[in-house]
Order: sequence, then C-alpha cells, then structure tokens
Amino acid sequence: MAKFRYYMGGAAAMWVVWTAATAAGYFLGNKVPASWSLDFFVPLSFLALIVPNIRDRTTAIAALAGGGTAVAAYSLPFNIGLFAAALCGIAAGYAVEVATGRSAARIEGNR
Repeated sequence: MAKFRYYMGGAAAMWVVWTAATAAGYFLGNKVPASWSLDFFVPLSFLALIVPNIRDRTTAIAALAGGGTAVAAYSLPFNIGLFAAALCGIAAGYAVEVATGRSAARIEGNR
C-alpha cells in the first residue's frame, strides 16, 4: 500500500503541474505577438536536454561537432543539414573514443 501512495503522490503532483502548464499555454499563448518568431524554442528545448549530459571531453566534442555542422549546413534543402550534423557528431564522438582508447576500456570493463 505504501508503494501505491508513493506512486499516487508523484502522479498527482505531475498531473497538477501538467494541467497548470497546459492552461497557461492556452490562455497566455494568444498574448505572444505574432512578430516574435517562436522557431528558436525548439533548439532551446534540445539544448536544455543536451547540456546537462555533457560530462566529459568525448561528449563535448561530439556536441560541438554536431552543433557546428548543423549551423554550417542550415541552408541545405530538405533538412539534410540536421542529418549531416547527427552523423558528424556521432563520428566525432566515436573518433575521440577510439583515439583515447576509452571504447576498448569500456568494452573490457563490461565483461
């Protein structure tokens, strides 16, 4: 029964916050001037998710390579720049792990 109460306490708190945020968006959304470009909120949301996860040099280099490629390839058609940025970020992270020997140590540590 204690687990159920613990779950319901967390679920109720999340529901209240979700409902309040949805209501705020509904009522305050029309107050934002049409001249404001809200396209920058999507990248800001991704940055808010990515930045706390950059904990070492490998992830920092992968993030910088991916972000730099995304900015440089922004004008490519069909959002190919986003795909290229993902590939460059993955390749850069992998290259750093191989160069520093971290991937071999990580594989051996999991055995």
